[in-house]
Amino acid sequence: MKFINIYKTLDKIAYIQKKGKADISKSAVVIMCADNGIADSSIAEIAVKTAGGESEYSRMAKAADADVFTLNAGIRDKAMSEWLIDRKTADGTENIMYKPAMSDESMAFAVRSGIEMVKSLKIGDYKIIGASSINSGGNIPMEAVLYALTGYNAISDCAKEIVSKYSFKSVNRILSTVGSFEIAAMSGLFLGGVLCDMPVMIDDDISAVAAFMAYAIEPKVKNIAVAGCCQSEISRQIFETMNIEPITDIQTERTVEGVSVALAVMKIALAAFKF
Repeated sequence: MKFINIYKTLDKIAYIQKKGKADISKSAVVIMCADNGIADSSIAEIAVKTAGGESEYSRMAKAADADVFTLNAGIRDKAMSEWLIDRKTADGTENIMYKPAMSDESMAFAVRSGIEMVKSLKIGDYKIIGASSINSGGNIPMEAVLYALTGYNAISDCAKEIVSKYSFKSVNRILSTVGSFEIAAMSGLFLGGVLCDMPVMIDDDISAVAAFMAYAIEPKVKNIAVAGCCQSEISRQIFETMNIEPITDIQTERTVEGVSVALAVMKIALAAFKF
């Protein structure tokens, strides 16, 4: 593994933080959890386990020495846990094959939930935030949002068919029509990063699309978004458009690593370079 852009990334983090040297001494992973109407299953059980520190998601984040905050952005079934932050507006999205995902009001609430989360973590003296998610419905909403935003063609026929059913008058309407609550909430994290001078780390392709959605709303997002590595060509294309250079040249499969890998890569690099 080559740390091809470690110094550039650390310089960028220091610039965001308005410090002479990058500080990642206190890091958080925010996991946005939501169900999508296009799927029959619910992520309630895994969200509760993650909030309680009992899932691979939370264990891997802890391995990267990051505090985990799990947020219910729109889980279909009951998800009861004292550690699960409740920002739910609906029991998941509608099935975007047949109707828009959510109302404009619900979308705005999800975005604000992400923004407010960053503000709270800033008060808690966190130095860097990782944006991650757990969702049902796989990549379909993510692909639909990306296709509607950019026309990027290397996606599923299902996502293309969904987008063809709708017309979009604004970037926000793309998100509310074919998006998802976890993408909306993660977009809020990146917008919050702009407001709070907080570096926000991109996790996987879904997180990258959320960052790109936030960038379409507020171009300054590219100034606070950082990445450890690419998951796939989707992330790579987004990084090139946003002029974001990931630390490493590796690509990862989305299993349980998530943003923990990106944070771990950064901390390994710091140790190796004694920055």
